[in-house]
Amino acid sequence: MKKSACLAFGFLLLLVCGARLSAAPMILTFEAPSGFSAGGNEYPAGRYQIEAKSDNASILLLRSLEDKKVQANISVVTRVSAKPDAAGIVVFDQVDSKLTISEVYPHSGDGYILASTKESHTHKKANSAGK
Repeated sequence: MKKSACLAFGFLLLLVCGARLSAAPMILTFEAPSGFSAGGNEYPAGRYQIEAKSDNASILLLRSLEDKKVQANISVVTRVSAKPDAAGIVVFDQVDSKLTISEVYPHSGDGYILASTKESHTHKKANSAGK
């Protein structure tokens, strides 16, 4: 009886822990090279985090690491397939000197398109400082 109870408890623990691991949020930490816009707001250069709290997030959270508060909720335009060569990258669209966060590629899973610049532009990339 004790053995059955221990096995049942172990199985339950495995299920709970597995569910918690699969539900881990996506978090990218990056350095913004200069001031930029995201979610319709302007932000200064500095260290930031972008977080998706679930795999099917329609909103990403942008947080400044300097003041530890959530800075913006950014709507996801669409999801795109993972790009292995872009894993851990935040992409900025640059028009003249203005930067806008346009794409986020986590270390695993699909990427996020956050903005679509219609005018002629270039791209700047910020590498993530961790998973």
